[in-house]
Amino acid sequence: MNRLLVVQSSLNEDESQSSQLTRYFSELWQHSFPGGSVLIRDVVKRPVSHLSAERLKAITMSEKQTLKKRCSIVEEADIFLQEVVDADMIVIGAPMYNYSIASQLKSWFDHLARAGVSFKYTGKGPVGLLSSKPVIVISTKGGHFQGKGIDHQSPFIKQFFEFIGIHETYFVHVEGLDLGKEVQKESIKEAKTKIAQIIRELENH
Repeated sequence: MNRLLVVQSSLNEDESQSSQLTRYFSELWQHSFPGGSVLIRDVVKRPVSHLSAERLKAITMSEKQTLKKRCSIVEEADIFLQEVVDADMIVIGAPMYNYSIASQLKSWFDHLARAGVSFKYTGKGPVGLLSSKPVIVISTKGGHFQGKGIDHQSPFIKQFFEFIGIHETYFVHVEGLDLGKEVQKESIKEAKTKIAQIIRELENH
């Protein structure tokens, strides 16, 4: 475990529980893997452009169709994808907004999905082209959503990573954060316990 990619997506930035818990994860990871490096990609502080017709066309055109404007768009998408490729592990802070993820995080995902680059179409359906690696998603929510069929965040994230070839996505669900201080305190405590457990399992892997 030499490289950890941390993706932050909270609109509340550093004050959010998801940001604080991803920092907690990073600190434990660095303690366990002292020679490793951590790269932080904050899609709110440095927003990823939402897809437009122009951007979609640019990242789906072939190299033979390269245009000057296309180059700057593709260079940005290439950076995001290379960060994922280079990482040995990814941790994502994903607050729930209206049953799903922040639009900024969705834009980051949109720039990773590139036919012939991160996946390919076959007669049996799409096949991911990236090497698998652990992805830990710290999913923070104001209420309780698990088991109720109204969490559209977790299924999307898991399915997307499988689409590009990554089949090791795990979730730390941190729920009830808006249901009073005691509930919040207990939920964060449980999340930190689970994070520490994940780090121990990585050490022994």
